[in-house]
Amino acid sequence: MNTKSFFNTVTLLVSTLGVSTSAFAQNNVITVKAGTYSMDDTVQTITGFGGATATINFEKDDSTFGVEYDRMMNNHVSIGGGFQSYSINYTESGSRGEMETTFVTFNSKYHFTEGSFKPFIGGAAGFVVTDFTGPLIGNTAGLALGIMAGFRWQFSLVGLYAEYKTYVSADTEDSGNAEVDVAGDSVTAGLSFAF
Repeated sequence: MNTKSFFNTVTLLVSTLGVSTSAFAQNNVITVKAGTYSMDDTVQTITGFGGATATINFEKDDSTFGVEYDRMMNNHVSIGGGFQSYSINYTESGSRGEMETTFVTFNSKYHFTEGSFKPFIGGAAGFVVTDFTGPLIGNTAGLALGIMAGFRWQFSLVGLYAEYKTYVSADTEDSGNAEVDVAGDSVTAGLSFAF
């Protein structure tokens, strides 16, 4: 079955079931984005990894990558979720290491316009985990809260996306009470795919 026959069959099936194909018109959006992430607190004292106390210095900026899914509930409100991760280098007593951080959040956005250009504001809530390698070895986890602003400019099935997001709270800890604050700001851009 070729692509045209497949779409004709789906259209016929949907019409037969009494559901308009416009009900599915670009209500679902998947966004792939990349950019930079800056931690708010770049010098932290961590107590608990192996019972030791360490003062670590995080680099100022590092790259971030994310994928989001949004479901347009009406012309202005969308809900969805996604993940965003970044790896950032740190130094501790002259030794270098790396911390990988992953956010998994539920998102809600309010879009100010109904057309193809949709500026938005929104909020995010979910979980964040870290994985330390190098002089410090361990994992921490916690809750994350964020706010965001940006726009999606949808040309047809493909569009442009840009976002500023700040995680206002992202405190993590492990079972040994090692605490790491990974709150910070990200600026990302990417492509959105509507279907």
